[in-house]
Formats: sequence, C-alpha cells, structure tokens
Amino acid sequence: MSNLSVVATLRLFNRAFLAAYGVDGVAALATATFTAYVFNAAYHGFCEAAGPIIAYKAGTGDMAALRRAIRAGTTAIAAVSAAAFLLSNAGADIIIRRFAPKNAALRALLAAHYPAYAFSLLFLGLNLFLAYVLSATERGHCAAGLSLVRTFVLPTAALFALPLLFEADGLWLAVPAAECLTLLLAALLLGLPARSSRASRATGG
Repeated sequence: MSNLSVVATLRLFNRAFLAAYGVDGVAALATATFTAYVFNAAYHGFCEAAGPIIAYKAGTGDMAALRRAIRAGTTAIAAVSAAAFLLSNAGADIIIRRFAPKNAALRALLAAHYPAYAFSLLFLGLNLFLAYVLSATERGHCAAGLSLVRTFVLPTAALFALPLLFEADGLWLAVPAAECLTLLLAALLLGLPARSSRASRATGG
C-alpha cells in the first residue's frame, strides 16, 4: 500500500512540477527526491535495528526499559535527522553540480528551492521511527494509517493547497509540510491506547 501511495503521489508531483517549471522542474524534483531516498535508507536501517528492541521491551512488560528505549531511539533519530538536514544543505552545491553539470536552468532552480525541500529531512526520520514504535507496541493499524497519510493524503493535499498561497514555490513546500503534519499526527497516535495495556502505559496512552 505504501509503495502504491508513493507511485500515485509522485505522478501527481511530476505533473504539477511539469506544469509549473517544464521538464527542468521534473528533473529538479527527481534530484531532490533522490537525495531524500539516500537518507531514507539510513533512517530505515536505524528503525529496522531499533524496532525489535522496542517490541521485545514491550513484550517483556518492562515499562521503564521500554520508555528508555523509545526515548533513546527518538533522541538518536532526531540527531541523525538534524545531521542529514545540515549535510544536505552543506553539500547542496555538490549535489546540484553532480546532477546538473551542464544545465544552467536546472542548477538555478535547485539552488533556489532545494534548501526548502531539504526541511523534510528533519521530520522524515522521526516519522518512520514513530511508525515503527506504533507497530512494536501493538498498534499496527495506526502505523498503517500513518503511512498512508504520510505518503499520499497529506502530500496530495499540500500539493494542491500550498500553491494557492505561495504560487509555484508552494510545490517545494508540499513535502516538508506533509512530513511536519505527519509528525504531529504520530505524536497524537502515540497517545492512543494500545491493545496491550502495558504498551499503552509505556507510551503514555
């Protein structure tokens, strides 16, 4: 479901960027998306390692250890996310030259808008980690809903709404806005009761 949502959303984004900027817009979007996928792989690796630990702590009923694991994981992924954001901005010129060595229009487009798109990296890792926490604490249905909202519902809504406020610039803010709103939703979902009362107490539900 998540992959289908990503494909559908990417198609909508490609059409919007093509209409606003022409083929250079689609190329710029592809470049920005590719860099996000690189960090996304690192985030997923972290979550795959942390998920079983959190699930084990939840299963044993050691609530203090579970809370410590969630807190440590959240702190670590937040630090990694901040580093990814800073690294992507510091290396923006290298990225741009690598993907657009001869296209001056594409380089100008990325130089103007890539920093705004990179804000999504601040929230992406946290959203993935909190989805893993939801799954590990017996709220897989919440994690699945969060994934659908993050990959399709909110990006699509932002894609149509933000250009009304910021014109074409709003297209670049759609993904960061969707990730930010997803983080707020994830925090709310963590407050909902888990199927296991023990996991619920550990995460504040």
